[in-house]
Amino acid sequence: MRTETAEIVGDNIRMWLFLNHDTISKMADGIQMSRATLTELKAGRSKMIQFKTLEAIASYFNVSVPELVTKHHLEVS
Repeated sequence: MRTETAEIVGDNIRMWLFLNHDTISKMADGIQMSRATLTELKAGRSKMIQFKTLEAIASYFNVSVPELVTKHHLEVS
C-alpha cells in the first residue's frame, strides 16, 4: 500500500540520491539501516515510517524532516 507521505518520501530519497550521485547501499551504511528497508522507502511502499527513521534520512541528506516529507517539483525516476 502506498500512502501520499510514503510516495513523497520515496520521491525525495530518489531525488537526493540522484542529485548527490549517491546510492542506497552507501546511504544504508551511512545511517546504519538495512538496504532492504531503504529500498522499500525509496519505492514509496512503506505503510508507516518511524520518526527516528525520518530523522536519520533527513540528517543523511542534510535536510530537515519537514523538507523530507514535502513534495518538491523536481522528480527523478
